[in-house]
Amino acid sequence: MTRFIAKRLGLALITLLILSAIVFILGSLLPGDPGRSTLGPLAPESAVKALDHQYGTDKPLLTQYWLFISHFVRGDMGTSNIYHSAVRPLLFTAIGHSLKLAILAFIIVVPLGIAAGVFAALHVGKASDRAIVVLGSSAGTVKDVVDALRADGEHVGLLKIRSFLPFPAEALRHLLGDLHEVIVLDRADSPGGAPPLGAAVAFALHGYATPVRSHVYGLGGRDLHPEAVRDVFLGCAPHYLGVRGDECLV
Repeated sequence: MTRFIAKRLGLALITLLILSAIVFILGSLLPGDPGRSTLGPLAPESAVKALDHQYGTDKPLLTQYWLFISHFVRGDMGTSNIYHSAVRPLLFTAIGHSLKLAILAFIIVVPLGIAAGVFAALHVGKASDRAIVVLGSSAGTVKDVVDALRADGEHVGLLKIRSFLPFPAEALRHLLGDLHEVIVLDRADSPGGAPPLGAAVAFALHGYATPVRSHVYGLGGRDLHPEAVRDVFLGCAPHYLGVRGDECLV
């Protein structure tokens, strides 16, 4: 463990050294003369050269970098040309302000994050405002759409009916009775009446405030596509899914 930590610290130091060299080289490539920038355009050339010598910018680039690193390691960060004072106390003052902000953010964010995590854990797999009821293998397609919508924060669900008879009316009332909406997907229609699965679900939820909406898919052997299921959840799908010319425009 000690060897692992030492290795990581060594790699971190090497990374910092490389980054400092890159930043130093990029800074040296900037146009302008430090002495001239400090003294202004009207300063005599002799004063500019004297200040450049004081800064050390008249030395070779490698020597400048060595002076920069050696002084930094000793805690000498130089003098600010703007504030005309040592950089070290200015830096420590700024770090102190940053720490205060970080502590305040920690105090605010951590309890909220814990509370949100607990709430999400307690409500995982719950909180469905709308659910689709479907029979057969089409439930796989619906499940893919439900998973995608739930990942986006939508409160949707799926209930797959495994056996139509005997119809699980009591279980449906228990699972769907408090939802905002129940959507039934039928593969068959009933001319002059309601589709069979939709009618059975509506009868099971009779007396509940939950509205039941029914759609028919698979006419003419058409497949049930995820886009059609998404349109059903959006509320813009036609009664007969997959029929040409009835696409959702949302």
